[in-house]
Amino acid sequence: MQYIAVPLAFGVAPHEVSITVDGQSAMYQAVAFEFVDVTIQGTPVDSTYNFAAWADPDASRVIITQYLPAEQDFAMGYLNGATEQVSEQGTIADTVVSATGTCSAIDLASVYYEASYSTCSHSVQEAAFDIQFDSSQTATEIKLGSVRLPAVRLYQHY
Repeated sequence: MQYIAVPLAFGVAPHEVSITVDGQSAMYQAVAFEFVDVTIQGTPVDSTYNFAAWADPDASRVIITQYLPAEQDFAMGYLNGATEQVSEQGTIADTVVSATGTCSAIDLASVYYEASYSTCSHSVQEAAFDIQFDSSQTATEIKLGSVRLPAVRLYQHY
């Protein structure tokens, strides 16, 4: 649940999006954030884009994506009650459209270890995906058309 907790802790308000699971559209609350790896000299070297959406107040239906553009790698996790699915098949697009200002850096080490030494800026993140799962799974395809979400960029110095 750290994918939901991290952006909320930095003040990102959930945004309502329509996600299609096996051809059936449903409304989800969604948040997004980006980890930017930065050298000691302040040069950004890599990013990881994260997206999380939940369809109900108790978060029993959750969709999480993680996209690493430099590595051309991504993964999606889908939780529906007690059923969990993971896929790396399909397409995903995620990018930061704009980043401005700063936000309070919070020590989230107890929630998510990567956030403990971050500085933060507000951003707008654009996300879309079309992910397929093995036909033996409960859900076989999950889609999100292109949406722009309020987000945060967390800079990690190493």
